[in-house]
Amino acid sequence: PGAPPGFVQAAVKAIDLLALLVEGEAGLSGTNVVFSGSALHAKAKEMFTAALSSSWPDGFEATASAVDAGPSGPSLDLAACENALSDVTDSLAIEFEAGRADVAGHSRHQVDRIAYVALRCPGTLIAVAGHTDSDGSHEKNYGLS
Repeated sequence: PGAPPGFVQAAVKAIDLLALLVEGEAGLSGTNVVFSGSALHAKAKEMFTAALSSSWPDGFEATASAVDAGPSGPSLDLAACENALSDVTDSLAIEFEAGRADVAGHSRHQVDRIAYVALRCPGTLIAVAGHTDSDGSHEKNYGLS
């Protein structure tokens, strides 16, 4: 009759951990939390694994039944690759730190998502292009481009 103490905190932590997976799910039953899915890359899997084993509410246990690093699914042919990359790149722009060639912190996840899809496109050449905004001098922007 009712959720065990700490259930809401466990659910919130499970949702936070899902952000480290590009695809996946978490099941929460009683005091057991079970994850499955794919991490964007090996470092994301390491971060996920470290977070999985710490800071759960008292009495809760979390396990990963199957969490892989890197893309899941078969390789994509050219048309499917173009569609998948368009789906990812059309959703969010990649932004850079002002006056620098460094990807902005909030855009790093987007770069990871693009790389995740690109890894399923073996043998496909992918052109990457960018531009500066109009802030700053022409010389500085030319150098950044």
